[in-house]
Amino acid sequence: MFTSLSHYTKEFRYNLTLAYPVIIGLLGHTFVQLVDNVMVGQLGTAELAAVSLGNSFFFVAMSLGIGFSTAITPLMAEADGANDVASGRKVFIHGLLLCIFLGILLSAAVFFSKPFLYHMGQPEEVVELAYPYLQWVGVSLIPLIFFRGLNSFQKACHTPVLPCMQL
Repeated sequence: MFTSLSHYTKEFRYNLTLAYPVIIGLLGHTFVQLVDNVMVGQLGTAELAAVSLGNSFFFVAMSLGIGFSTAITPLMAEADGANDVASGRKVFIHGLLLCIFLGILLSAAVFFSKPFLYHMGQPEEVVELAYPYLQWVGVSLIPLIFFRGLNSFQKACHTPVLPCMQL
């Protein structure tokens, strides 16, 4: 009736092997925000609060973009497994177009988020400092999501000699 723990733990190594690139990537994004906070913390408390507020908005937009871009991986892997170059080409092109469009849309959403910053209960000084920071990191969403789309495509191709790399 009770299965041994080793029945479950034998899959841990396989799951961690699959998950570690994603974990490393997300830790990298978090590390960049940590470095921002450490550097800006030297300027003062209002500046640190502004960057933290901006990062909370940016993280939501970045997570949405990364979530959508990861949809390319299983679709591309399916085309790669079937050696279907035409389908792989369509997934690649449409996926990257979606990433570019989504990056522009999320960047615009971040750009127009200033009224929401005031409703977060922060002092006006913090909001006024947060908005320029948010504009700059918001623009970075476009290349970030585009790169994540390329990264998702690359992860799906298990060897460079297969048709998916010849698109």
